Amino acid sequence: MKHPQVIHLPIDAGDLLADQYLVFDGDNVLRDSDQKRIGIEGIETSSIPVNIAFFDVTSGAITNATDLEIAYDTNIDMWKIQIDDDIKAALTENHKFVGRVTEAVGSSVGMRPFKLNEFVVERPSLEETWMMLPYQVEIGSPSMIVWYKDIYWNKPMYYAHVYEGGVGTTYASSPEKVTHRGPVVFVGND
Repeated sequence: MKHPQVIHLPIDAGDLLADQYLVFDGDNVLRDSDQKRIGIEGIETSSIPVNIAFFDVTSGAITNATDLEIAYDTNIDMWKIQIDDDIKAALTENHKFVGRVTEAVGSSVGMRPFKLNEFVVERPSLEETWMMLPYQVEIGSPSMIVWYKDIYWNKPMYYAHVYEGGVGTTYASSPEKVTHRGPVVFVGND
């Protein structure tokens, strides 16, 4: 496949570009016995325990993510699985994958296993993440650029000291005098 789907894994807890879910059309989640669509036909509309076997097309390895739940959204006839630590651990950056979703042992819905089409895993760069955030230059001791989680300026997520004079020892005395910044530091996303 020339252009596979892309799954963005987080670079840190504040990564706004990261995918939170694997999402599937309701037409893919069927009851095995009669091929009825489980969600739209009301067979099960809450959640189903599932496992995913990921095949790494790049390396040839098979990795399993277990104890997952696929949850149904009745408004749009879609199912979703939250990308948790098990899924993140199973996926390798810059590798292509295919997969198979199966109902977990002990569940009684009777879901037919289905395939995940080819996708690639990547992590967006830090710059891609923090450049989407609202920010402001704050002059003081130290002077810094602060990136915020929202437009209300009350939840800083990243900061970087800003300097003037090209040496990195004198904090900027006004936004117009900023010549360069220090490293970007993750504060948090609480």
